[in-house]
This record gives sequence, C-alpha cells and structure tokens, in this order.
Amino acid sequence: MKKALLAITGLFVLLGLYASVKAMLMGLQCHTGQTASALCSIATGDPSSCSPAICGSWGKILGVSNGTWGTVFHLFVAVTWIFALLRSEARDRLMLTLFGLSLAAVGYALFMATLLTFVVKVPCAVCITFYLGALGYLAGSFLYTRGLFSRGRFMALLEQLRELPRNREALVMAVVLCMVSAGLVGAMEMKNRTLMAAVSHASLDDAQTTALTRQQREGDVPLPTDEASRQWMAFLSPPLRDDLLPSPSPDLTYGNPAGTVTMYVFTDFECPHCRTTEGVLRELVKELPFLKVVRKDYPLDHGCNPILGGKPFHIGSCVAALFARCAGQQDQYWMAHDMIFEFGDALDRPETYQTLAKDLNLSTETLNACMNDEKGQARTGVQRDISEGNALLINGTPTVVINGRLVQLPTGPDDYRQIIKVMAGGRPDHPPSEQMLKLITDQGRLDR
Repeated sequence: MKKALLAITGLFVLLGLYASVKAMLMGLQCHTGQTASALCSIATGDPSSCSPAICGSWGKILGVSNGTWGTVFHLFVAVTWIFALLRSEARDRLMLTLFGLSLAAVGYALFMATLLTFVVKVPCAVCITFYLGALGYLAGSFLYTRGLFSRGRFMALLEQLRELPRNREALVMAVVLCMVSAGLVGAMEMKNRTLMAAVSHASLDDAQTTALTRQQREGDVPLPTDEASRQWMAFLSPPLRDDLLPSPSPDLTYGNPAGTVTMYVFTDFECPHCRTTEGVLRELVKELPFLKVVRKDYPLDHGCNPILGGKPFHIGSCVAALFARCAGQQDQYWMAHDMIFEFGDALDRPETYQTLAKDLNLSTETLNACMNDEKGQARTGVQRDISEGNALLINGTPTVVINGRLVQLPTGPDDYRQIIKVMAGGRPDHPPSEQMLKLITDQGRLDR
C-alpha cells in the first residue's frame, strides 16, 4: 500500500513540476515575443494568453516570475521524493518533509486560485494543472505519513529533521539543486536574449534593400507569386473596408512618413509582447527605408476599454496611455513611451507617474491639466484608437494592420519582418515554420 502511495505521490509531483516549467517558459516568452501566441489576449478561454497569472503584475514575486519560483520549489520537492524512493531507511522523515512542502504549495495554490477567480477573473489552464499537482501530492504524502503522528514517533522524526542541516548528504543535495535551478533559468534567459538579438539586428543585404527601394519609388509593386510569399500572405486578411482602416496619427509615427508599407500597431503599455514587438519594429524602420509604423493605443484595461466588460485586466494601462500622450504635449512622448514600459508591473500605482514626471522634467501643472481634461486631445486620441480597435474586433495586443490587411495569425517578430518584405514587393528569407504552415493549410488560407 505504501509503495503505491509513494508512486502516486511522485506522479503528482511531476505534474506540479511540469506546470511550473511550463509557466516559467511562458513567462520568459512574454518578454521576448518568441512564442506561437505572441499576444496579450482578453479571450477568456485562451489558457496560453498573456494573463495576469503568468505575464502580468500578479505573475511575479520579488521581480521573479511565479513559474521560476515554482520550478525551483518543485525541483526540491522532486529531489526529496527521489531520495524517499531510494532511501528506505530515511523514507519516513523524507515523506514527512514532502508533506510539509505540500502544505506550503497548497496554501499558495489556494491564494492564487482565489485571486484569479474573484479579482483577476481570468482562467489559466497551467495554473489549474499546478493546483491539481499540489493537491495530489498533499493527499498522497498525508496518507503515507498519517500513521507517523503518534506523539513518540512524531517527536523522534522531528529530532531527525533538526539534524538535516548538519547532514552532509542534505547539504550537497541543496547545493546541487540551487546550481541546477540557476543554470536552468540562466540558460533559458540566455537563449531568449540570443534569439532576440538575432531577430532585432538581422538586416537585408544592401543589394536587396536598394532594389526594393527603387521599385517602391517607381510606384505600386504587384505582390510576388512565389510559394513562400503566398504562404506569408496567408497570415493576412483580405483588404479591409475603407471605413475600418485606422486613422493617421502623425505624432505617434516613426519611420519614413512617405513609406509605401504602413504598419498600424495596436498596443498596450502593460503587454510584454507589445514591448518586444515595438522594439523590433523600431529597429526595422532603420533598415527598411520604405517602412512607416503608426502606434495606436489599445489598453486592455476596463478603466477605458468597454470591450473588457468591467473585468479587471492590465490595470493602469489606460492611465499609462493618457500619460504618454500628455507627455507628448511637452515634447516627451517617445521618452515617456520607453520609460513606461520599464514600469510594466507598476502602472496601477500613482507614485509611478510621479516618478516618471520628475524624471522627464515635466511641468506638473500642464501635465495635470492634460490628464484631467475629459475632452482634451490626449484623452480623445486614446478613445479614438480604442474605438478603431474594437471596430476591428481586436481581442489581444499587439494587433497589426499592414497596408490595409489585418494580421490574423499569432505572429512573432521575425514573422513581421518576412511579411513586410513581401508587402514591399520583395522575397522573404524563408517560408513560415512547419507549425504555422500546418495551421494555414488546415484553415484553407492558401486556397483563398
């Protein structure tokens, strides 16, 4: 019976470890955009969305993602279980240790479940998997250890537990675990930074750039008909109706004002994917002389966006959008834009904007007048962008419109690069990934 309980407990420990690693990877992807679902989504049924549980302000403790903490914790739990499996003479005290750890895990799970259910109101499949794992190994370890709770035996076990810090084997286990955990997190961070550097700094060769620029000066270029270009075009919608096209925003535009490829980017200051995508696009406009990018505010915040229906999400992003535009009236829009992204987890705090105003050397009187003006240019500009986004049925950020076509599939930074090349009349560097090719084929997009 006890062997069966030990095995079942181990299965639930592995389930909790899987959920934690999954959450850690998703948290890292939030800050790099290297994910198949590069969206901060308000689709409540989307378990991989950029929900506050993983990517938002609720997704970190002391600046470290919950997934990373959970991975480190579950590595310790897993090592404890493995030692209990292999060391029969120490099994009782190790299983008692695991029971104590499971109480901590379930306490945290109950807190997060309550938060997500009643405050954030966003479901998270990965989080639910974590909860099930914690409850499972709590039940397994309790059933295994419940016979140990006679006073004499329990006190003897506690005395053994007190000796653990002086146990060389336990200390070695703890050091190895810390090294493995630090190495795992460091390796993932280095991998994602390397990917981002490759995406951000890759450039067109000079001959291709010159050829594309010359063609664009000569007028409209028909879209290429080669297979790779057709596959990238399948990411886009048919041309939008004129009444759905986003409006120009000269003050929020960068790149070539007369560019023949225009990208409208609906974005949110509290969305990590938006920060990544905007950073990549600001590099691209330096390389591609035919590209113009227009930033559109689409805060996923119930404070100003009616599509949320009162559901709290990305709290503070409405104020952030307004603050940036008001800073723009003092010629500090892009500086404010970049600094706001640095405060992504604290946009719901008034002191954040006090700090920003001081660092930007803004006139407090002028800033407050702008922020409080219900009919001012800044506020009406944000509301106009939100209305345009809702007309397009946007349910996540970043959402991009390229030359009047809506990008309809989850898209990473390099995907935008390839689509821009195609829309400029050039050839892409490579076709879409096998995963995306299967998706566009299954959806019949290549046959449209």
